[in-house]
Amino acid sequence: LIDDLDHDCFPEFILEMDASFSSGTLSLNFTIGTPVEAFWANYLILTYPTFQIIHLWTVPLQVVDPPIDLALDFPLPSGLKTVGMFTGLFTEGGAYAFDLEWIHTGIDVQSNLPDTGIELCYDDTQEISCPVPGEPFYGQDAHYSTSPMSFTDNYDGTVTDNVAGLMWQQDDATENWYEAKLYCRDLELAGHTDWRLPDEYELQGIVDYGRYDPAVDPDFFKADSFFYWSSSTHSGSDIKAWGVGFYNGRISNANKLHPNYFMCVRGETTIQSFTDNGDGTVTENVTGLMWQKEDDDVKRNWEEALAYCEALDLSGHMDWRLPDIKELNSIVDKTGRPPAIDTTYFPGTDSHFYWSSSTVADNTESAWEVYFGSGAISSGYGKYRHFYVRCMR
Repeated sequence: LIDDLDHDCFPEFILEMDASFSSGTLSLNFTIGTPVEAFWANYLILTYPTFQIIHLWTVPLQVVDPPIDLALDFPLPSGLKTVGMFTGLFTEGGAYAFDLEWIHTGIDVQSNLPDTGIELCYDDTQEISCPVPGEPFYGQDAHYSTSPMSFTDNYDGTVTDNVAGLMWQQDDATENWYEAKLYCRDLELAGHTDWRLPDEYELQGIVDYGRYDPAVDPDFFKADSFFYWSSSTHSGSDIKAWGVGFYNGRISNANKLHPNYFMCVRGETTIQSFTDNGDGTVTENVTGLMWQKEDDDVKRNWEEALAYCEALDLSGHMDWRLPDIKELNSIVDKTGRPPAIDTTYFPGTDSHFYWSSSTVADNTESAWEVYFGSGAISSGYGKYRHFYVRCMR
């Protein structure tokens, strides 16, 4: 319906609208011209998480010829992300002019998936001032703050992740994978006995991709720049398990018999769960993120990938973006054979690299990508390379 709006069905009716958002107030500026009496209806539509009319305002208009300018301000409820304004001029004979304007408020919906910690913007090679919408490289990690990482030192040898709701052992240890699992199972710490080895998603959750060597906050964790075990076994080899390198946050695998570092965790375990929305989108129910069901099978460089997602209009939503590296990893499924994703919900996914919006802190000429052949997270390629793209919101 939105794509079929006709701004010029009756040229003698004039309706134009500009919108801006600042300090919780939506400002609308109209130019209105009508040759006969009409009444004007203005709809504000919340687009996340569902379409919902949150304001309906009408005002009677007399003949407005020549056209006049009219400015209105509306306080918006907190937490709105992207808002669409649909405006129409109506008479007893029907509707005669329409306009539609979309605006991003800059407010991002919170989730239980911690943010990456990246606060700086980059081009293909170096740090830059953060671009504004419409400029090259807009839409990268630093433009979207989701749920900022937050930790509490419990001063009993544990740290609480306030976003994910998990409690972590503050110190680390070194064992092979089998011994690490037994160590965590038998651990008694801070009055708790339900410790376990974390899965890779939980372990990645405490990584701060805005720093390196180490890529965890030293104010809360005593971890060093080494490979840390997760509980996740490699689907292609029972003798290997996945882990996170705390030098910069890379996810790779190692032989279970080799000694590596680890930290134990306690808290509720979550399992991926998807809903096919039947409109070309898929919702991951744990994080609440909505995904493009099928990519367009086009490889792009990093700048092009950012621009593609920012411009995407899919299923009535216009607030798509390139996922950050934690978001992209949240749909990886390492339990089966390639590709490392549930193809029931994401058909046609190639066993290839897919871009994230996150620049590598220790090599700003590269951005993090996921290899969906195995699910590994890589950073060894320049932003000029061409990889696949899957957008999310």
